Amino acid sequence: MWFLPGCTLLGSQRQREAANLPQMYKLVGEYRSRWLVDNKVQYLPGITALCERTSPPSAPFLWSYKLSKLSVRPEYHAFGIASALTRPVLQRALHERKRVFGHVTSEMHVLRYKAVGCRVLGAEDLRLLKPVEGGAKKEMVDTIRVWAMEFRPEVMLGSDPAAVEETPPPERILARL
Repeated sequence: MWFLPGCTLLGSQRQREAANLPQMYKLVGEYRSRWLVDNKVQYLPGITALCERTSPPSAPFLWSYKLSKLSVRPEYHAFGIASALTRPVLQRALHERKRVFGHVTSEMHVLRYKAVGCRVLGAEDLRLLKPVEGGAKKEMVDTIRVWAMEFRPEVMLGSDPAAVEETPPPERILARL
């Protein structure tokens, strides 16, 4: 899921209506829902705070492209699917000379993103609602580590920013949730 510069998750009435939050509350309960989206609790606000704190002053997090949640089933890894899903936005960001940020929640993903030219900006442990089985030793953990990443389109696309072809950016549309 991509967020355009100036946009945040559930930052507009239109996004909140499309997300159908009352249905989410029914499915997962109010306590879990608050953990996900409440500014005083944890997950999404914690990720946003980490990314804001680690993004360079010259490229504030809010005014950059943001990738949240990219997943490809393991049996389809190494077929270029993730590249195909990210390439249009990376090209657009390169054309507009905007930064691209994202976050990951596993060391394996950190290594994969670094291998294609991303940079780790920082990491933070966010508290979970209740302990879960996790980690390499499958022990009980009560936090999740989140890494803030900077995607570098000029590296990932193999482009020189000065040589970017002048093409109009694609039309903005709101994704259906």
